[in-house]
Amino acid sequence: MSIEQHELWDAVKERCAALEPGSELVTPLSNRPFRVRELSTDHLRIRFDDSGEKRVLRREQFGVLADRLAEHRLAVSELPPGVEPYAAVLTLLADFGVADDEIAYPPVSRRAADVRISSRRRKHAPGRNASATMRFCWQTCSIRRTPSPPRRSRRTR
Repeated sequence: MSIEQHELWDAVKERCAALEPGSELVTPLSNRPFRVRELSTDHLRIRFDDSGEKRVLRREQFGVLADRLAEHRLAVSELPPGVEPYAAVLTLLADFGVADDEIAYPPVSRRAADVRISSRRRKHAPGRNASATMRFCWQTCSIRRTPSPPRRSRRTR
């Protein structure tokens, strides 16, 4: 079973473009937070928050991983470090899911593949910036909102 490369890439770009500004994804095994910095016709540019390391995620590699997942499930513990960001991004798509510490295509159950935004929001004190970052939580396959640190505004007199 081969996944159509152009359809997969279009879905990846669409999902990444739909993320709120400041959205944070986390690699499944090493728990490294990263953000998508740029969408291009043939790659994504990401930056790891913990080290500042920049990396390019190539369109073709998403296809290779998706084809492998179409053949069989892949245990998270077997993911090489370079593949982790690809897996984190793929699981944002409804066609890929996580169950029993394995990535699957198609998802084992619809519930395991749902990507949700938490409806719980923390109350902010007046004057605090209420913006939040989204953090991909591999264990529950959801996006949850965590408060961003307040930003100080510059006032000129």
